[in-house]
Amino acid sequence: MTRTYRTLTLLALVAFAAGAATARGEGGDRALTLDECIAHATASSQALHSSRNRHDAARARANSAQANRWPTLGAAAAYDYASEVTSIDIPLGPTPRTIEFGDGNTYRFSLGVDVPLYTGGALGATARAERAEAGAAAHDVAADSLGVVRDVRAAFFRALGSRSQLDAARVAVRRLERHLEQIRGRIDIGTASEEERVQATARLYGAEQRMLRAELESVTDELALGTAIGRPGDRVAPGGALDASLLSGATPGDGTFESRPELAALGARRDESDLRARAALGALLPSVVASAHMNYGRPGVDPVENEWMSWASARVSLAWTLFDRGARHQRVEAARATARAIDATRSDLHRRLQGAFETARVRLDFAMRQSAKASQRVEAERRRLELVGGRREQGMATETELLDAHDDLADAEASEVAARAAVRLAESDLLYAAGR
Repeated sequence: MTRTYRTLTLLALVAFAAGAATARGEGGDRALTLDECIAHATASSQALHSSRNRHDAARARANSAQANRWPTLGAAAAYDYASEVTSIDIPLGPTPRTIEFGDGNTYRFSLGVDVPLYTGGALGATARAERAEAGAAAHDVAADSLGVVRDVRAAFFRALGSRSQLDAARVAVRRLERHLEQIRGRIDIGTASEEERVQATARLYGAEQRMLRAELESVTDELALGTAIGRPGDRVAPGGALDASLLSGATPGDGTFESRPELAALGARRDESDLRARAALGALLPSVVASAHMNYGRPGVDPVENEWMSWASARVSLAWTLFDRGARHQRVEAARATARAIDATRSDLHRRLQGAFETARVRLDFAMRQSAKASQRVEAERRRLELVGGRREQGMATETELLDAHDDLADAEASEVAARAAVRLAESDLLYAAGR
C-alpha cells in the first residue's frame, strides 16, 4: 500500500465518522464557549421551564390566598316565580276585600361587600403557607438551574478533553510520519533497511488507529454536548482551553454547601407545614363574616305595594363547626407529621451534601496532583525521545527503542490531556457541591 493510498483511506474513514454527525445543522461545528453553552441550555431546558411554571403556579396560589383575606365585592341578580302568594281576606265593611302579598313574581338585584372579620387565624396562616411554598418553588428553580449548569460543564469539558486528545493523537501521527520520511531518505542513501521502514510504518498505522478512536470520541462527546444544550443531533465544538480554571478566587471552603437551594427549599417547606398546622388549628375556632348590600327589586320590602324599590341590608354571621368526627384534628396532625418528615429529609440531605462536598474537594486535590505529574512525565518523555533519537543517529540505539520512545511520548501526552480534563471535571463537581 502506497503512502498516498493509505492517507486517502484514512481521510475517508475520518470523513465517514464525522459525516453522519454533521449532516444536521449547518452551525453544528461552530465552537461555543462554556458561557454560551450554559446560556443555550438554560434557555432550552424543559426541566427549567417546568420548574418556572410550578413557581408561577405557587406564586399565583399565594396571591390568591392573600386576596382571600380582603373584603369581596359581588353583584347578584335573581328571579323567582311562585304559583301561590300569601293573601289576607278582610271581611269588614260593606265590601270585603282580599290583600295579596305580591303577584308571584320576585325580582332582585344586589351589590354588596363581604368582610371576613375573624377566622381564627386560618386565612392569615394559609396565606403565609402559600408564600412559603412559593419561596420553596423559587429555590427549586435555582436547584434545577444548578443541575443544568453541572450537566453542561461536564459535557463541555468531556468534549474539550476529547478534542484535545484528538489533537495530541494527530501530533503523534505527524511525528511518526516525519520519522518515516527520514527512514525513506536514509534508505535511498543506504543507511537504513527495509525492515526499519516496515517497522515504522506499522507503528504509524497503530498511531492512526488511535487517532481514529480519538476522532470517534470527539464526535460522540460533541454530540453529547449538543444534546446537553438543547440541540440534539448537532455536533457542538467546545471553544476554550483545558488550562483555564473554573475556580475564580478562593476555592470553596467548609460550610459553603449550606447555601445549596435544595436545603433552602426544604427549610421553606418546613415553615409551610407549620403554617398549615396553624391554619388547621384556626378551623377549630368560629368564623365571623360581615356583609353589607344595596338592593333593588320588586316587591322589595313592601310586598303589598308590589312596586320596584331600593333598600339597604346588613348582616353579621357566625359559623362554628362543633363536631366533624375529628377531621380538623387529623389535618393538624397531618401537617405536623409532614413537618417531621421534612426535618428528617433535610438532615439526610445535609449529611449527603457535606459528604459530596468533601469528596469533590479531595478529588480536585488528587486530580491537580495527577495533572502535575502528567506534565512532568511529558517533559521527561520528550527529553527521552531527543536522547534516543540522538543515539539512533549515531547508531547506538535500535529502531525499536526509538519507536518505543515515540509511543511512550504519545501515551504521556494523552495522559496529560486526560489529567487536565479530570481537573476541570473535578472543579465542576466542587462548584456544584458548593451550590455554584
